[in-house]
Amino acid sequence: MEPNESEVLDVERLLADAQARYAAGELDAARALCDEGVRQAADAALASAQARLLARSARFSAILNEGELALEVISRAGMIAGQLDDALTRAEVRQAFGLVLALLGAGLPAERALRRAIADFEALGRDEDVLAAHSDLQFLLAISGRNEDAVRIGRKVVEDWRIRGLLQREVGAANNLACSMIELGRPDEAYELLRPYLVDKRLPRYLKARICDSLIDVLLARGDADEAEFMIRRATDPFESHRTEYSEVAELFHRARVARLRGQNAEALELLQRVVATPDAMREDWLRKAHETLIEMAIAAGDLALQASAYQRLLEMANTRSERDRRLVDGVLTHALPWVFA
Repeated sequence: MEPNESEVLDVERLLADAQARYAAGELDAARALCDEGVRQAADAALASAQARLLARSARFSAILNEGELALEVISRAGMIAGQLDDALTRAEVRQAFGLVLALLGAGLPAERALRRAIADFEALGRDEDVLAAHSDLQFLLAISGRNEDAVRIGRKVVEDWRIRGLLQREVGAANNLACSMIELGRPDEAYELLRPYLVDKRLPRYLKARICDSLIDVLLARGDADEAEFMIRRATDPFESHRTEYSEVAELFHRARVARLRGQNAEALELLQRVVATPDAMREDWLRKAHETLIEMAIAAGDLALQASAYQRLLEMANTRSERDRRLVDGVLTHALPWVFA
């Protein structure tokens, strides 16, 4: 039986609603809407819509730091899209694959998938999708340490989102651009880029909190402990009514870095040990940085036991990632998904 128009429109409505929830900072709700859309699309035999909704759900899972689930979901999307003669669906699945792989640390296949998605969107004349895929590429380059390339792409991405009036996308790209500037030793440029957003009345509170989060890194890179501490208070305030374990651990990590900058090493060590004791509530890059900082401080303090335990944990993280990457490759081959990277 062919799906009727109302069923098609209902799936499209769920996709649009999910994106709106994401734009409002409600990631769990956005993913739940996608998952409901997947069920409706499957019931109505709408393969293309099912693949698109799965791809969107996988993106949300990856952003929520649920990499294993994201990989499982995007693989399902890839199996469906691989059987379709639908260029848009394939492009969206490729793009989502790129982001998931980027967040899993598989940089080379991630870049290949994203560049193919960009080419697909360009061929379809979908300029906004081209820009969104470039945003993902900018993020990948930044987390892969290719910061000069990330800055080059990022400047244009930020400006193009600004021209389109899509503030949430602009802020996300600006945050990524600022992170690359910090890594390149240009914190003053990052500060000038981000500071205007703090007084932008269009920004919802959760986006201002993200800007504050990035400015904390900027201020620490500039050696300004007092301003960083003020920004920590500002970053955490929007969460007070619905504090999460993630926001609490992130605050501890920031405070540890401020304490270290001030030479308050005992306090910094105590805070860092609390941070690494809750690994599941921490972004992987921050968790790695916390362990690296802990090692540096343990060496300075002559604490061999602490140094050894932190090194051991870093090694375990690396081994976990290696195993995950192996399973990633096996999964792509097992599910016959080479088309994503072809």
